Amino acid sequence: MAFASLSSISFATQVVDTEIVIVGGGLSGVAAAAKAVELGKKPVLLEKTAILGGAGNFPEGSLGLGTKYQKEHGITWDIQKNIDRFLDFNHYRTNPAVIRQLIGKSGETIDWVVDKGVEIRGIRTLWPQGESYNCWHLFKGGASTVISKLSDQIKAQGGQILMQTPAQKLITKDGKVVGIEAVNSKTGESLQERLSRKQASICSKHDLIGEIWEN
Repeated sequence: MAFASLSSISFATQVVDTEIVIVGGGLSGVAAAAKAVELGKKPVLLEKTAILGGAGNFPEGSLGLGTKYQKEHGITWDIQKNIDRFLDFNHYRTNPAVIRQLIGKSGETIDWVVDKGVEIRGIRTLWPQGESYNCWHLFKGGASTVISKLSDQIKAQGGQILMQTPAQKLITKDGKVVGIEAVNSKTGESLQERLSRKQASICSKHDLIGEIWEN
């Protein structure tokens, strides 16, 4: 069993059973929670600030190769050429396996976002047309629209988003992580979130969606 508790002693502790606790409500955390509810889970997302999405609210769009939008508009793509250009631009000071995964899955990611109700208003390029790979998809309303659509889905499908509720520390028992201490910085309210199944997750923005840790 794992749980997360908010550390103030001034309030009765609220107890919530859940399978997944996600620490950090940036774009990655919001996407992880949206994927979790899509898979039938009831995640709890902890965000330390009063604004969901963080820096993820500011991009105009995102990279995508092999998207439905590209296919509908007759745009061709070459994943290997994009990988080679990225590695060359960064002087090969990066992990090729990670970059291949990122670029190779980018089309699926854009299509997933579009399926959530986000509209693509076009593709932008800073390269001359003869050199452009036409892969930067612009979101109508910007990335903040992505945050809004995903957060609506999370709440509509039973997930919880707790704002101004930073995680304080991991709680361990018998050498295993069993929860997280956190506190609502505005009200001081305490919370205890118990991971209710043998297979459960506590993940941060650095974790991969879909990885389940056994506790």
